Amino acid sequence: MMRKEKWIKGALAVAAALAVGGCAGTAPSYQQAMELAEEGNFSQALPYFEKAVKEDPTVDAYIGYGMALNHLGQYPEAEASAKKALQALPELSDGEKKQLEYVKITADYGMGSYGKAASGCLEALKIDALEEMDPDISYTMALALHLSGKLEEAEETCLQLVKEDASYMDAWLELASIRKDRGDSDGAVEAYKSALDEEKDCTEALFALAEEYKAAGKETVVQEMLEPLVKQDADSVEEKILAGRACFVLEDYDRAKEYYADAYEEGSREAAFYLGVVQHRLSEDVTAAERLEGYLNDPEGDHIASAYLQLADIYLGQDKYSEAQSAVTSGIACGSSGSLQGLRKDQVILFEKRGKYKKAAKAAKKYLKMYPADQEMKKELSFIKTRIW
Repeated sequence: MMRKEKWIKGALAVAAALAVGGCAGTAPSYQQAMELAEEGNFSQALPYFEKAVKEDPTVDAYIGYGMALNHLGQYPEAEASAKKALQALPELSDGEKKQLEYVKITADYGMGSYGKAASGCLEALKIDALEEMDPDISYTMALALHLSGKLEEAEETCLQLVKEDASYMDAWLELASIRKDRGDSDGAVEAYKSALDEEKDCTEALFALAEEYKAAGKETVVQEMLEPLVKQDADSVEEKILAGRACFVLEDYDRAKEYYADAYEEGSREAAFYLGVVQHRLSEDVTAAERLEGYLNDPEGDHIASAYLQLADIYLGQDKYSEAQSAVTSGIACGSSGSLQGLRKDQVILFEKRGKYKKAAKAAKKYLKMYPADQEMKKELSFIKTRIW
């Protein structure tokens, strides 16, 4: 699963590592910017980074500035800033060049230039410095290759990554996602199991594996996997969310709603997302949409793309095509995620419902390049072609 937050955090880590390494700028504006950025306050940090770049244009100031721009979705500006630093700053070390290249890669990924991002990753990996960055760069390359429709290359990249570092959970999850898109359900199950072998508490792998078993009709196995989460004394917010997720997979939606509502009442923003999802499943769509919109105004956890997918589905069901299109566009902009397939499918549906069959055909072809195993979309594309005069 790719997450916008994942690669933005990678950019932040680069800037933070540079600061810890003793190369950070001494300008008060830079120090203030980094404090705000490390707290997640990127919009407040941005003007301080911008001021630092003007007053003391060191490499760390440029990296921090680019990182903040990326986080705020200002990708062209981030790319331009990194390019300027690479051209203007004298005597950059290989490590500094690598870090600035990573800011560019992040920007390219954010702009949807996945082929360019993958090529940038390949070049960055050739730089013989800061090898500790290489796993994150390889992971980003796998994501970019995946989104470019180069599934075989993406899988090979993930396999090499987990071979070198079996504890890299995001790589296992991405490997499973790639295999699912290739129609290899058994391979996806194998990847989820491997992730759990390495980290038994990896809940994302646990729930994903449960969903795979559920799709295969292995309800008893799913029950055995998730029942311990439901039976535990769910005292903390985290335990209530986990119990709610288990109930949701087990289709005990009313009980899931109770767990999520309790967690939400205790101040969990992440619970707002889950509460919106289960309310949608219970056909409480007006409340669900309000809950999800509220979550997106102040998100917590890695559910932004999923929230947009839920909203798109709700608005499609209400024939609110403009709102649905906005949700789809925003969700796809999040990059690779477990929701991307659903979002791209909704995009095809939206074009059809609006009578834009040529655009629907183009979107369906792009979808099938990424998800060639989807037989239903192949049938849908055949139908769409009959509507084009």
